Amino acid sequence: DATEGKYDVHSGYLELLLPLLADMPGVELLELSAALRNVNYSSFGGNTSWKVGMRWQVIDDLAVRGTYSTAFAAPQIASLYLGTADSFPGVSDPCSTVDESGGARELTDDQIANCAAQGVPAGFKDERAQLRSLIGGNTELEPETAKIMTAGLVFEPAFLEGFSLTLDYYNIKIENAITTLGANVILSSCYSQPDSEYCDKVQRDPTTNMITNIIDTVTNAGGTTAAGMDFSMVYG
Repeated sequence: DATEGKYDVHSGYLELLLPLLADMPGVELLELSAALRNVNYSSFGGNTSWKVGMRWQVIDDLAVRGTYSTAFAAPQIASLYLGTADSFPGVSDPCSTVDESGGARELTDDQIANCAAQGVPAGFKDERAQLRSLIGGNTELEPETAKIMTAGLVFEPAFLEGFSLTLDYYNIKIENAITTLGANVILSSCYSQPDSEYCDKVQRDPTTNMITNIIDTVTNAGGTTAAGMDFSMVYG
């Protein structure tokens, strides 16, 4: 079926660049930067994010820089309103005592308990190698938020004009990350650990106990973290 959706957003920001010290021994230039952004979404409400940074030009050839900031990212239109469709990923029922080839499968204690809690009887068999999954948008999505830290060096030697070397470290922590989990993760999380909320995403036929659908639409996961180094060398 055709789908559509929209939201309105108003935003404004301020930026500040403030020189603190200059032309001193060990301090060619020390400057502070700051930024503030406010957004208001018709669908998500308001948020204020900010950034502070520093650049220290130690000598003409060498500078040290760093920033700390927060971030806010609303779900995209497609993530919210994309129509749903069927998919058939290569996964099998964790409650089945036989695998796709008909061989015996031994269930763990957590799997036995969780399967029983969903009304699946002992000795249940399902040899299917693919299960139906529902993919698409999710109007219940919440925005992502993040905390970001960077620190780095810039080397531009006077004796080699046109050459520059930069080295930067970054660390990004995102909460409420907007993503899809995958049918395999949903099934494993539901049945292989106690008291999992992911079992709400697994639907079964009340008569046959067969899995009829795995809800794998876009969702907010717990979060994600990325950290690393960026290196750049330029000579022209």
